[in-house]
Amino acid sequence: MHKLYNVCVNCWHKEQYCKCDKKRLESIDYNMISILSILNKKGYKTKYCCGGHSEKSFIYIYINFQGDYNFLMLPEGFIFKKRVLYYRNKKLKTKIEKQKEINLKIKILKKWVQEIEKNI
Repeated sequence: MHKLYNVCVNCWHKEQYCKCDKKRLESIDYNMISILSILNKKGYKTKYCCGGHSEKSFIYIYINFQGDYNFLMLPEGFIFKKRVLYYRNKKLKTKIEKQKEINLKIKILKKWVQEIEKNI
C-alpha cells in the first residue's frame, strides 16, 4: 500500500511532530522513513527515494544518495550504481505478489541500514 507522509528531513519527525527551527518537509513513502532516517543520521546523505508500489507494472525500490559512497556490502538483491541503490523486479504479475516482494525487500533494506557503519 502506497502512503506518503510529510517528514522534516532535519529531525526526521512527521510534520505534526516536528519542532525544528529549520523545518524542511519532504514527502516520503511511509515504508522508507526509518530507512532514510538511519542512513542520514549515520552520515549517508540521501536525495530521493521510492519504496515500491504494488499498483505499478513492476517493482522499483531505490535510494538516490547525494555523495559517492563505497559500501562494502549491499542488501541482498540490490544494486548500487551511480549513487543509486536499487532493486527492480519485472517478473511478478499480481498486486499481492508485488506487495509481498516489496515487504520482503524493505525488511532486507532495514536490516542492512541498521548494520552498516557510520560514514566517517
